[in-house]
Amino acid sequence: MIVRTLDLKEIHYRTDYHVEAFQDKLDHLVVRRTTPDNPFDNKPHAGVRYWFILEGAANVTVGEESSEVTPGDLVYVPEWIASRLETDTECQWICFG
Repeated sequence: MIVRTLDLKEIHYRTDYHVEAFQDKLDHLVVRRTTPDNPFDNKPHAGVRYWFILEGAANVTVGEESSEVTPGDLVYVPEWIASRLETDTECQWICFG
């Protein structure tokens, strides 16, 4: 699942990503930087992860779904699903879950 910032509306200076529909307890928070020489390959593991794109653009694959992501997009990675983030330039993002 990818929540695109362009699909969200700011209401009262607040943009809600509605993560309550798929949110569990947060136990992991890392800021990552991915470059063409350093793609991110996430092996299947226990626990869901969320990737929030801060800067740049990248191609994300979660299981069988692939899409380009840009700043403000949120990627949901279910547990035990392989995922990958790669870019032609540089992408900074937060991984939490």
